[in-house]
Amino acid sequence: MEQLIDRLKSKEASEKNLTVLLIVGMGGMGKTTLAQAAYNDEKVQSHFKLKAWICVSETYDAFRISKGLLQAFKSFDLKDDKNLDQLQVKLKESLKGERFLIVLDDMWNENYNQWKDLWNIFVQGGIGSKIIVTTRNERVALMMRAEQISMDTLSIDDSWSLLERHAFENMDPREHPELEEVAKKIAAKCKGLPLALKTLANYPFRKEQVIHLWIANGLVVPQGEERIQDLGDQFFNQLRSRSLFDRVRNPSHGNTEEFLMHDLVNDLAQISSSKLCVRLEECQGSHSRHLSYSMGIGGDFEKLTPLNKFEQLRTLLPIFKDFYRPNLSKRVLHNIIPRLTSLRALSLSHYRIKELPDALFIKLKLLRFLDLSWTKITKLPDSICALYNLETLLLSYCDDLEELPPQMENLTNLRHLEKKNNHVEKLSLK
Repeated sequence: MEQLIDRLKSKEASEKNLTVLLIVGMGGMGKTTLAQAAYNDEKVQSHFKLKAWICVSETYDAFRISKGLLQAFKSFDLKDDKNLDQLQVKLKESLKGERFLIVLDDMWNENYNQWKDLWNIFVQGGIGSKIIVTTRNERVALMMRAEQISMDTLSIDDSWSLLERHAFENMDPREHPELEEVAKKIAAKCKGLPLALKTLANYPFRKEQVIHLWIANGLVVPQGEERIQDLGDQFFNQLRSRSLFDRVRNPSHGNTEEFLMHDLVNDLAQISSSKLCVRLEECQGSHSRHLSYSMGIGGDFEKLTPLNKFEQLRTLLPIFKDFYRPNLSKRVLHNIIPRLTSLRALSLSHYRIKELPDALFIKLKLLRFLDLSWTKITKLPDSICALYNLETLLLSYCDDLEELPPQMENLTNLRHLEKKNNHVEKLSLK
């Protein structure tokens, strides 16, 4: 990492108008992890005036890339939403004379002309600007003709160290010599590939949350007298036994048990879902049923405005990655969410929301899962009592919640009310 940081800040590179650094390696080698570590370094952050991270992915989309960069630079105008030429003119203006750092993560596109179009925009930046590109495709590296950082496999000692740390957790492997011998053989068979030794992932999730989301979307159908929660638990354990999920502990959430999915497994899941389950930042079209998105710091109104076109949206989940809880624009609560009348699952967790509009839930008749945990709400709107299909309501860590609406006893399908670690633990349905 130090080598990459030195290259980003080197005097020689800073004298050039633009430098591209390529991180090349097979899936799971840690390319993105290395780029993230360098990108988030304090010295690197202070060295560049403009910074942006774009996940390019296999489907190259110049419009999405341009729009994402402008959003990162706080220069996006809704009037430019439909026109690529206008977006790129605006992008040139934003970059002109400014020293920037842009990461293009997971680049697959080998088309030189498309790369040249981007290059002609990037060269407008100030002296010392840098672009980091991560790719599994060596032909991309050849096409760009840029300086390369190759990711090598781990040594046998490093492989064993990594496997030991995660496989034995808090145990001393020397106390289990029979397991240690087997584990060292496994480490050797992994050929130094970090992916095979430890699933690197980006979004931790709780087992119970996933099962509730499955149930809300009708994916768990019990037979006979079998409890639906028990069946969901069986499904989850089957997937985990096939190594699709990796268990971790989250110290920031009271050391609770959480799980991770590697990005390669996530890629496979997205292909299998036929684009019905996507990230909003990567969405093309308005036919997706299940959307997630990264929470921003500006209220997320501009990011969520396209949701007005998603008439069949079933699931909306914000992804929380930082310790800071961002605000959510009141316009989202008043003008966007109430129009998503097909929603089965909605999360507003970790937003700094103090109150919810009275009419928020009136038209969300099909809602079955609602997560308001880790918010600042003081009370729930009466309209929540009209959610007759609601099955799961999460209110944990709502420190300021003072009372539950008296009419909540009308929610006859509500079977899971979670209210951990706050004053609402003492509250009950009257």
